[in-house]
Amino acid sequence: MKILTLLFVSFALTSQAIPSGNWWVNNIGDARVANHYDGLMPVDLRSGGMVNYPIPEGKWHDITITFWIRLYCPTNTANPASKYFRTPRLEYCPEALKRNMPDALEGLGGWGVGGVNVAGSLVIQLEMTPDASYTNVSETIRANDVNRYGAYTVNAIVTNEMGLSIGGVEHVLVPGTNSFNSYGGPSPFVTITGSGNVQVGISRMYWHQYFTRINGVIGHDEEGNEIAFLTTRSIVTNELVMVSCRMHLDETSHYTRDDMLHIEDGYPSGRMDTNSLPANPSCRAFDSRGDYAVGLIGLGTPGDHLATEIFDFRVHSWWLTDEDIQRTFYNGKEEMLRRGWSTNKGW
Repeated sequence: MKILTLLFVSFALTSQAIPSGNWWVNNIGDARVANHYDGLMPVDLRSGGMVNYPIPEGKWHDITITFWIRLYCPTNTANPASKYFRTPRLEYCPEALKRNMPDALEGLGGWGVGGVNVAGSLVIQLEMTPDASYTNVSETIRANDVNRYGAYTVNAIVTNEMGLSIGGVEHVLVPGTNSFNSYGGPSPFVTITGSGNVQVGISRMYWHQYFTRINGVIGHDEEGNEIAFLTTRSIVTNELVMVSCRMHLDETSHYTRDDMLHIEDGYPSGRMDTNSLPANPSCRAFDSRGDYAVGLIGLGTPGDHLATEIFDFRVHSWWLTDEDIQRTFYNGKEEMLRRGWSTNKGW
């Protein structure tokens, strides 16, 4: 399934507490030198329990990530990890992110030209339309969508408190630096009100295309229809489980294969998913300048008591074979047993 996501051009999406560069090992490697993270709380992770990871520099048709993970409740036995039905989720934008966009005001708001002095109001004409990105086709912007007048990133430096209207959508600029996102309104003007020196720059947001994948086991309902549902083999609990996510993108095909291998048996459980090709015809490989995240999603929202443990996170710029996945599994399991880790932890 694909989604369209707006990118805040001056903000990089990264894990809040852990340097993303520490996550990956670029070879089959040895778990004895792998990183181990324990006690990660929801605040440490991206929304939904995700972590960002880099891929090797360049463009690749195949990417494989593997890691061990478990959830546990160290203090609250009334809330076992299993009740949240958390299962692996993959989310990525394969094209290079555009982190800098031009000032739509072209310096008339003082940005990049040393500022301008305002006494009362400064009115600048600006057509309130979405950025003409390749994914921003007419069917994605319906007449009743809040973003039909465009979405914008605002950077502003002001000496005094000022008012800012973006097509009629009102904001207050506080003294100093201001950075935020805003939808536009129906009025074709940007208006700055107040008195003082201002540097206001406004950029239209580029529309990046994201793809997301949620793991699950395929089953059938009472009428024989194929459905996806969660079972004990497709959720992450307080038992150590290795997750592998294999991704492929080339000129003609785009698909992913996710598997979970529980420490006690090592038998993979997962499925293959086929995606449409990216809307951008020039995006036919995974670009290292894109955005890549993996994590968990479930039926409940975990509180602060639910901790995450991750071990031996690896990223490969090729499609690992089933034999490679098994070798990675047993290498990690051997190291965890050598360290004396318990198979289960907490609740």
